[in-house]
Amino acid sequence: MVTLSLDLVNDIDADRFDIEESFEALDVHKTGRLGFDRAYMLFLGLGYLENYKKNSSFSLDMLKEFAKQIENDSQDDRDDEGFELGIKLETLLKIVATHPSILQRNRPINFAQIGFELIDHDRKGFIDASDIQRLCSDVVKIDNHVHKEVIISTDEAKAMIETTNDMFAHNTDDGKYHQLNPLVFQKLLAPPSP
Repeated sequence: MVTLSLDLVNDIDADRFDIEESFEALDVHKTGRLGFDRAYMLFLGLGYLENYKKNSSFSLDMLKEFAKQIENDSQDDRDDEGFELGIKLETLLKIVATHPSILQRNRPINFAQIGFELIDHDRKGFIDASDIQRLCSDVVKIDNHVHKEVIISTDEAKAMIETTNDMFAHNTDDGKYHQLNPLVFQKLLAPPSP
């Protein structure tokens, strides 16, 4: 099951962002609803239904059934005529977050993981000042057609990590304040929330 929060305001999850963007792109008439066939294709296209030909644990008919059940449960937002037009984004997100047949996306590794692993070259599980310094030394600044190495001090590298932790990890342990963990790094690269 996908670990997608139902917090529509504060969630910066990449899955939510991709679903919302795909929904908006497929909703060409801007009705706020997607036809069930398009919603099912969205699941397939984003990689949530692995081996869908062999496994019928989540079919198009099941999608319709779960969507109707979710929309009927929300009394204040009941719209039987609209339901015939398709599925709402909120309903789609609830299905992704709660249905056990929806898998974690079928993707080997995400961009933030790749970036983190490249910077944490010795695989300690965090990025520290030495990693930032090594990264900066790999960057070349061109000044008047002369290549110059970018050099930063340990204190400058620690300050960069501290600033990032201040922005994204408000409860950082004192001993790990000069370390950037994978979760904070992922938040740093997450798309902006609306």
